[in-house]
Amino acid sequence: MIMDGGGVKSERLFLALYPRPEIVSRLEKETAALARRYPLPGLRWIPASHLHLTLLFLGEVTNEQRRELIPGLEQLADRQRPFDIAPASYAYFPNRKRARVFYLALRESGPLRELAGEIGHACREVVSGASATAFHPHITLARMGRRFKAHDALPAGGQPAPWQQRVDSFHLVKSDLSAGGAKYTVVHTFFLPETK
Repeated sequence: MIMDGGGVKSERLFLALYPRPEIVSRLEKETAALARRYPLPGLRWIPASHLHLTLLFLGEVTNEQRRELIPGLEQLADRQRPFDIAPASYAYFPNRKRARVFYLALRESGPLRELAGEIGHACREVVSGASATAFHPHITLARMGRRFKAHDALPAGGQPAPWQQRVDSFHLVKSDLSAGGAKYTVVHTFFLPETK
């Protein structure tokens, strides 16, 4: 967040899907078990309240840009239909030997990729600094700091327990950064037609 004498000038925003509470609870139990089994210095597990699938990172967005974005995203949501997502595998980025992120990859989904693509196109017309990184659907579970050296002790990837979630909305989320970590706040929810 950037402040000036007149108040809030811009906010750090992204668009995301959130797992349902029962999915979060399952992921929390699985990661807690891994954390107990692999108590490695520098391996930081993501809090359950922060688990999400990023559709697009927008970066710093002014209040004016935000007001322009929301109606366009509402119209975009009206053109979508609910769809399902499911897990594919556990994996590392960029790879296990040089890992910086441990994540849950999701199965390839045409509707999910279409939603992310349309969101990216709509948002980049308003926010020039929006991410242009290729979309790889995943939920980040842990991060490794730059000083992390225990790559050989990391667990192998593997297959998660199966689950399925119906996607019927997506969210505009504010990220406030501090020394204690990021705080996420949903500032607007976009509903897909069947849920209105």
